[in-house]
Amino acid sequence: GVQLYRHLIHPSVYPHTLAFIGFNHGSAQHAATSVVSAVWLSALWGGDLELPPQLHMDRVVSQIQEWKRGNMQFEPSRGCCVSNRFQQYLDVLLLDLKLSPFRKMPNILFEFFLKYTSADYKGVVDEWLTRLKQGRREGVSPPLDFTT
Repeated sequence: GVQLYRHLIHPSVYPHTLAFIGFNHGSAQHAATSVVSAVWLSALWGGDLELPPQLHMDRVVSQIQEWKRGNMQFEPSRGCCVSNRFQQYLDVLLLDLKLSPFRKMPNILFEFFLKYTSADYKGVVDEWLTRLKQGRREGVSPPLDFTT
């Protein structure tokens, strides 16, 4: 299947005004991934997140495809789906936005021992809006060099 950068945009479609929220979700965390993805795209389209060069995005997409081929059992959605690795995917998007991926803090025990659910991401939009007010003074955020 088609692999997208951050599971949202195709690196060669420029300008990046076409995105696919929900394309990568094969998990029960569909609501959380859709919301965080929408915030990430709003940051990109609002000029508050810059993309790396296309060559870099192509390399990241290739690395993801290779990892999936070597580490995932056959799944019909293997080409595009995050499935049970949704938490790591959301961590990367949140870090790109300079938001904390630690959703259960300040309770460190909960952070280590309780599973994440969609409810853990319910404040992301408000956190982004607060960050956006601060970030406009700090400049544009480049995405981190993580593969997801």
